[in-house]
Amino acid sequence: MRARLIVNPKSGADRAPQSLAAVNEALRTIVRDLDITITTSAEDAERAAARALDERCDAIYVAGGDGTLNAVLRTLVRRGGDPIPIGVIPFGTGNDFAKALGLGEEPGPAVDALLERLVVDVDIGMLNDRPFANTSAGGFIADVSATLTEGLKDVTGKLAYVIGGARALFGTEPFSARLSIEGVSDEAAGGGDAIEVQMFAVCNSGYIGGGYVLAPDARLDDGLVDVLIVPRMSMLEFVGVLQRLAASADVDDPAVRRFRASAFAKSRAASAS
Repeated sequence: MRARLIVNPKSGADRAPQSLAAVNEALRTIVRDLDITITTSAEDAERAAARALDERCDAIYVAGGDGTLNAVLRTLVRRGGDPIPIGVIPFGTGNDFAKALGLGEEPGPAVDALLERLVVDVDIGMLNDRPFANTSAGGFIADVSATLTEGLKDVTGKLAYVIGGARALFGTEPFSARLSIEGVSDEAAGGGDAIEVQMFAVCNSGYIGGGYVLAPDARLDDGLVDVLIVPRMSMLEFVGVLQRLAASADVDDPAVRRFRASAFAKSRAASAS
């Protein structure tokens, strides 16, 4: 078996230096030929994934966060061809996709699952020809992501999401959108007319922002994405919606619209479940 291990050393709170040696040793018990790439950017991760395909690797292991995983997926979707298993090792701050797989947040249990060589099919969402494994979002959520620098995450860990939210809250602007959802009538989706939106999220898994459950019914392998839309409202009302979502995502909040729609791609990932 030949594989490539792609490591983002900037993910999480210095997990790579602490854990890489143990991860390498464990994987070599099942991988005869293991090449390791240490990345400094998303472009490095994309190039490493391309090399893995060119070298006809049997698997790609991704030790990083959700961003590193998405960089690898971009290459795999762009290149096409036969599916290749992806082993997910949570080195990141949020690790939302690893949680959705049931791998937890620590590298050790995730590597143990990889050693069992269990492979499951999962859906991959697509937005403008760009794949996403976890969630694609706009409005307030995208504004929060834009504030999350690697330095902030390194220093504050998951608190970075709270700090980013506070920074983005008073700068976010509603925007106009027209919704067209397969299987949902135009009337239910907003009448076919443009609406003012505070934020939206298209969720392939339930987790976002380092463990918040935004879409409790979302499943990685059901062929569907869960769509959440918060229309324009006053800042006070919006803060209330955010508080309710953070406290319990399964509350039937009349201010939040929820739909289910088709996912568009398939990938394969190693899982503990």
